[in-house]
Amino acid sequence: MSPGRSAPAPRAPRLRSGRWPRWWCAAAVFLCGAAVLARTQRYYGSLLRGWDAQHYYACAHSIVFDRDLDLTNDLEATPFTAPFVRDGDGSFEALRRDANGRVVSPYPIGLSLIEAPLLALGHAVRDGLAAVGIVSGRPPGYADVEIWTVALGLLAVFAVGAQWLDDIVRQHVPPPWRAAALLSAWWGTSLLYYSAVFPFMAHAVGFTLGVGTVHVGQSLADGRRSPRGLWLLGLALAALYLVRPQQVTIAVPLLLVLWPLVRQPAPRWVGWAVAGIGTVGLAVALQAWIHSQLGSGWAISGYTAQGGGFDWLRPALWTVLLSPTRGLLWCSPIVVVALIGFAMTRPRDLPPAFAALALQGVIQIYVIACWSVPTQGDAFGARMWSEAAGAVACGVGLLARRRSPIVTPLVAAAIGACLLWTNRLLVLYVSGQLRPDISYAECLRLVLGA
Repeated sequence: MSPGRSAPAPRAPRLRSGRWPRWWCAAAVFLCGAAVLARTQRYYGSLLRGWDAQHYYACAHSIVFDRDLDLTNDLEATPFTAPFVRDGDGSFEALRRDANGRVVSPYPIGLSLIEAPLLALGHAVRDGLAAVGIVSGRPPGYADVEIWTVALGLLAVFAVGAQWLDDIVRQHVPPPWRAAALLSAWWGTSLLYYSAVFPFMAHAVGFTLGVGTVHVGQSLADGRRSPRGLWLLGLALAALYLVRPQQVTIAVPLLLVLWPLVRQPAPRWVGWAVAGIGTVGLAVALQAWIHSQLGSGWAISGYTAQGGGFDWLRPALWTVLLSPTRGLLWCSPIVVVALIGFAMTRPRDLPPAFAALALQGVIQIYVIACWSVPTQGDAFGARMWSEAAGAVACGVGLLARRRSPIVTPLVAAAIGACLLWTNRLLVLYVSGQLRPDISYAECLRLVLGA
């Protein structure tokens, strides 16, 4: 070995995965999610609805059909007009417009860039069906086959994120508890709703990219990827910024994962780190330019350009953690189980990837609590936190692997009870019974069916 160069960091020991194939998690999530999508279609009549979701979709529609970023005609062509029409006269007066009458959108571009090729594929399928006599009366881009193509594509992206989370957890949690931990992160938080019931939001894709950065970081730390992978890490963070800008705070806890690489001689990794940082900088500049095209002016955030902002000294922690309609701990008590798992693990025994995901979860609680709308709008539970749900799988996995004749059945019962509670709340929310002003007592009565 040449002087000045250190040996690659040893690989972390891996638990044997048994007879399950490598991509079992992604396949299971996709199939289960598709079944939920089908049930959603039957219940609502369409997968595409809502305000934010249609803005993201309209931007993708504009890219594919108009080759521009003017959403005006795209939103006005939507068959799902309810969110935009206040008086029922079809005038779209609820849409925010600039002085020239163009619709203004504060949303990041990332999700729309992912949806655009999927929409183009869906439109090609629609043309193929039309050639054999299967025709839709909806405007181009809004037929069920086009909407479903995009929805299934987004679900596939989320399924990849679930697989990456499984890769992270499998090194430290044996089956079947690993499956229970992953299910807890998906079905025990708002992530199920925003991946398979209301799929045209950015949360599920944000989850995938957040977990993906930790996945890449871990491969760098244990020597499975050379330092040039730091550019790939920068690319992942850039994509995360374009989808959910506030989630790039994961770069801070990611240092816990990258520490073995950082301790190596600087010439070996600094250049690639600079390349990664430069890639993130390009993403920031691109998003600022896109905000100028979408009517928010040259701005880092379209939301702050339209009056949103953070109050870092007065976080609304009660609203984010304990309120009966948005409280993370109230709507997703599985987080408490995960916290117990972290608390019962000695710091030296805590895997760096688990620590990074947990710290990101804590950071996001504070970020959401400081935001000017900590209630998170019309949402199921703590929707903005769902992107950090990977921490739940880690904490539950740590607790579940503590095998004991007493602890094991208690943990299993706690996981089951938490999932039943959250999914009962989900049913109440979908049916419109979980009002924004609901009290704890009334919420409890509804959950219990009293």
